[in-house]
Amino acid sequence: MSEIIATKAEQGVQQLVDEAERTLQLFVAQQRPGATFSFPNTVYYLPIILASSAKAAEKLGDLRPALYQARRLFEAASQGLNPEKNLGQAALLAAEIVEALRSPEGQFDSRISDAQVRSWGVQLADGRLAGIALLIGRASKNAVAVKLVEELRARNILCLLAGAVDGHGLWQQLEEEGLELGSEHLIVPLGKESTSAIHAFGFAARCAMKLGGNKPGMWTEILDYCKRRTPGFVLGLGELEARDYGMALGAGEFGFPLVTDTALVPTAIGFEPEKLVAAPPESLGGQDDTENVLRLVEKCISVRGLQPKLYKVSAPVAYGPAFDGEVIRDADLQVEYGGACRAFELVQKSASADVTDGKVEII
Repeated sequence: MSEIIATKAEQGVQQLVDEAERTLQLFVAQQRPGATFSFPNTVYYLPIILASSAKAAEKLGDLRPALYQARRLFEAASQGLNPEKNLGQAALLAAEIVEALRSPEGQFDSRISDAQVRSWGVQLADGRLAGIALLIGRASKNAVAVKLVEELRARNILCLLAGAVDGHGLWQQLEEEGLELGSEHLIVPLGKESTSAIHAFGFAARCAMKLGGNKPGMWTEILDYCKRRTPGFVLGLGELEARDYGMALGAGEFGFPLVTDTALVPTAIGFEPEKLVAAPPESLGGQDDTENVLRLVEKCISVRGLQPKLYKVSAPVAYGPAFDGEVIRDADLQVEYGGACRAFELVQKSASADVTDGKVEII
């Protein structure tokens, strides 16, 4: 990792820890340490704190030990003690505290329900889902954002969207272009703040506890499971903030390398090179934005070592299992067969010598 980015990462982790402390102090002052949370869609509360300490966080007062641990890890890293690992875990703990206190009503929304954890967790483990793409920031153009997500979905990669650049996030670009979001489309917005990325790692940790047979507190085993069974990467789009780089250190604990579409200073000062890869458009060598997006996706897949199944179909639309069951809007409908309409299907038979495998001609 470059010296500039390493400095930003450390600054980012400090900002996260400081914010967690300020937010917790404010909530305790307004309510009381015994005030409880509600968890409408998960029994793992809070997943990172539970996974690392074996202690559930059900009340405001339960967050204090996690905050103390985050501060202790940050101070140890500042003294040169295993900085990458300690900063990463400090960022994870601090971000989860901030997100837990995001709702003034004390309701923790995990973004991904336990039912979805089982469904996606099994698919990640058996290879039906190739991996996870945590997309932070904002693409240079709306068209680039759409093409990027479509290429990832065509490879059956789960897209989790977090953060924003100047208050404008990737999910807003997709919505502006009419792309449908939601778990059924493998595109899940986590939030506009940098700390919202913690929901991606909370999801991975819950997979390890729910499906991997790992009990809360088995932190090393949980991280090992995640690296093997919930593989993924972080793709940073645009100019990221210090807090984004801090969260990227936390991602490294789960085996998620950081790939950025901006140029970075190449001088390494202690971080493993495979954990940070700069892939600005000028380095990809594409003829246009479309080709650069394809090469960026392949770069991310290569860096993490994913093995997606890409379905090559000669059709003017993206194609893959991720699109199964997707609704086509009336404005986009070109032809309809069956259902309420009167229609027919023409089937013609030809000799094998007259057939070209893979060729599709639209008349």
